Amino acid sequence: MKPKYFTDYFFLLIVLSSMSSGCLKPEYSVKKLKKQYTNKTSEFVKIQGMDVHYRDEGPKRAPCILLLHDIGASLHTYDNWADTLQLEYRVVRLDLPGFGLTGPSPKGDYSMKAYRDFLNEFMDELNVKRCYIVGNGLGGRLAWELTLAYPKRVRRMVLMSASGFPVEKSNLTPMEKMAGSSGLSKTRFRWFTPKKVVKSSVKKNFGDKDRASKETMKRQYDLLRRKGNRKAFIDRVTTEDYDRTRRIKDIEIPVMIMWGTEDKIIPIEHASYFHKILSNSKLKFYTEAGHYLMEEMKEGEIVNDLMSFLNYR
Repeated sequence: MKPKYFTDYFFLLIVLSSMSSGCLKPEYSVKKLKKQYTNKTSEFVKIQGMDVHYRDEGPKRAPCILLLHDIGASLHTYDNWADTLQLEYRVVRLDLPGFGLTGPSPKGDYSMKAYRDFLNEFMDELNVKRCYIVGNGLGGRLAWELTLAYPKRVRRMVLMSASGFPVEKSNLTPMEKMAGSSGLSKTRFRWFTPKKVVKSSVKKNFGDKDRASKETMKRQYDLLRRKGNRKAFIDRVTTEDYDRTRRIKDIEIPVMIMWGTEDKIIPIEHASYFHKILSNSKLKFYTEAGHYLMEEMKEGEIVNDLMSFLNYR
């Protein structure tokens, strides 16, 4: 038997065995997930062939804040902040392509260019001409990429543990390592999706892993299994983006950089990289907090800092 056919045969045996033992994790239907992860403010809009899940809360005539989540997360990560922000602002948040209820892009393109062009179209659809933008991790990178590509769109920017500069493999979550590997590990991620891998990945995003709620871990696991999302996660992790960090210096708008001192995902020194390059920026560290600042610090000091920055004239 030739090696290729032997590998295929061996994999088929694994799949059949897993199916019979209940190890294979099927995809969840959007209909099923909508019942659990939408509320009365959830809306959907058709963009680039996707039914984009978003929430548009607060006074429609107020200044708009756009909240962007990290890889593997969803708009729900900002639930607590949105409750406070919508008292003064129009708060818009969405599940980015490849994540949450929005699901995969029909084009299968998860490059930064594709994301920022999609977001520009999304803002047009909601009639958001200019906004304040807040981004965490991948969402932080998208925030500064969007600002570079469409500078008239953004008034002020908040970067929370934003990505962009190279990181070591040790900083990746177990999910990212598994999805970005080759061979059986990647296949295992897509079809068998060990729940413990998702849980350990979520916990790594917190300065204190005990602050990672069961609700957050279940939500990320459930939405990862939305039809097409696991393949999209793999595609995003394995996408090599063009490095535009050398252009960050061109951003002139006011920028607030927020970083947890216990961030295990994006090294703390990256906060200083952004602060040094961005001429009109201020930097604040949050003791004992990790990567998911908006979930670990749900209220109090950090929200006050955010509001003060947005309201400063």
